[in-house]
Amino acid sequence: MKKCTKCQPEKPFAEFSKDKTKKDGLQHMCKKCTKIVKKKYYDENKEYFVEYDLQNKYGLSIEQKNSMALKQNNECYLCHITLEEHFERYNKSFAVDHDHITGQIRKLLCSSCNTAIGSMKDDSSLLRRAADYIDHFKAQPLDQSNVIPLKR
Repeated sequence: MKKCTKCQPEKPFAEFSKDKTKKDGLQHMCKKCTKIVKKKYYDENKEYFVEYDLQNKYGLSIEQKNSMALKQNNECYLCHITLEEHFERYNKSFAVDHDHITGQIRKLLCSSCNTAIGSMKDDSSLLRRAADYIDHFKAQPLDQSNVIPLKR
């Protein structure tokens, strides 16, 4: 058993993360308290982490991303949802879309458009086939024998 320095009660060793630098090999706070402290720190320093992430992943500053958004009229490049609507719906900014092979930054996309492209593995021929597939079934008269009622 070990006492958490934050919440005080003694807890089983399994409730503490490992830390090789400590004498007993365990962190001084339990996992639950560590999670709370880290979340609070992240929330208080969110701008720093967002900027750090942008710089490390894409080599972009906040100013450069904001400039990209302005050039796109603060809309997703594909579906044109506004940044404001997107933030209300997902509580986050647009994604920086980029080529996963070359690293080239393309445009800012909403979460849905960015996920769709990623799910199709950035393969334009696969995206075209998906579009043709959708168009094919929209053009067909509805065959009632193939309709499966949706459970709601």
